[in-house]
Amino acid sequence: MPTIRRATADDLETVIELRMAFLRESKPDVREWEPILQATRQYVSDKLPAGEFLVWFAEEDGQVVGTAGLVFFHRPPTSPSSGLHAYVMNMYTLPAWRRQGIATALLQHVIEYAKSHSAGRVYLHALDTGRALYQRLGFEPCTSEMSLRL
Repeated sequence: MPTIRRATADDLETVIELRMAFLRESKPDVREWEPILQATRQYVSDKLPAGEFLVWFAEEDGQVVGTAGLVFFHRPPTSPSSGLHAYVMNMYTLPAWRRQGIATALLQHVIEYAKSHSAGRVYLHALDTGRALYQRLGFEPCTSEMSLRL
């Protein structure tokens, strides 16, 4: 089983590196990566130290082999809950380490963290490669969400 630890400001470059690896793999049609890298660097540099973007690493023998990110947000409550929700992002395992339970361990850890902070719901965007894992852990498709790119 991997060791799961929360990333700190000292881990900025590793967070950025893994985020970019995830994006390159999930968005193969992108041609210009430098602006995305710079925007990612700015986001992580601002949000990770402030605790607004939480990141965990899975480590094997001291090597980071997987990662998961989490942000909290509030919506007006529609039930007796607080309206606090969580969004999982950047679930990524290095290719050589896949199918070994690393993503499962990371996601279970992130879910427990969200529960311990009274989040009423956890959301994520599922790529086809992760859908079975998410369903196995109880995630259900939400077909009512829509978005508008601005």
